[in-house]
Amino acid sequence: MRRRRDRGERTGISELLLRLNYMASVFWSSLFVLCLMVVPFSGHLVSPLTYVIAIPYFVAMAVDLRYCGYKSLDALRIYGFNLLLLPVNLAGSLSSVVQALTGSKGRFMRTPKVRNRTVPAFIYVVLPYLLVAFSGYTFWRAYNDHEWTNVAFAGINAILGLYAIVAFIGIRHSLVDIWVNVVSWLYKPQRHAPAPARRPPSEQQLGADGEVSNWELVLYLGFADRRRAPRVKPPVVAADPDRPAVTLPLAAPVSGDEPA
Repeated sequence: MRRRRDRGERTGISELLLRLNYMASVFWSSLFVLCLMVVPFSGHLVSPLTYVIAIPYFVAMAVDLRYCGYKSLDALRIYGFNLLLLPVNLAGSLSSVVQALTGSKGRFMRTPKVRNRTVPAFIYVVLPYLLVAFSGYTFWRAYNDHEWTNVAFAGINAILGLYAIVAFIGIRHSLVDIWVNVVSWLYKPQRHAPAPARRPPSEQQLGADGEVSNWELVLYLGFADRRRAPRVKPPVVAADPDRPAVTLPLAAPVSGDEPA
């Protein structure tokens, strides 16, 4: 609005409300749906009209989907998919609020990889199952208390949430994601700084006579250099000055009494 005002343009009230709803509805809709799912409201606190007012929204969505070539029942699938995105939407919204207050962007978190896909964070894998389980518990409790509005709401959330988990994530992939996250907590890969291909033994590795003294390193790696074993030329023995020199293998004994 400030930039448009500086350019001499005017922002109407209807446009402002539309943009505000588009930007902030992800946060407050996710927050209120989560409250309705978790907080045990009684029939005296929440009217059945609270759930009935959502019918025009889903009817409009079904009409738009049908106009775009999809099925009308895809509106229910989208609702189940949004249940999976509740933790993601709330985390992203809170991160945006923190960024607006502090002025610093959040740190980018790298996620572990598996074949052909990216593993989400542990909390994003587990929370959909917890929401489905809690919806089932709410359904059972509301049914015993004869709160039929809560029965319908909890039943729809449990069924569509479970469908979304199976259809969009998969039970097997969920188990793999949980396992990969747990393993990433227990094992951290070691990262070594790049080093040149060769280097002579350091002074700490050499003794007073110039020989290698760091035998712990030699026994562990097989050579004194941490990166590459030095190339050792085989000894050259010349028994007779009139005959050419003969190169012996490293394992062969070298003695002056043996014939050349």
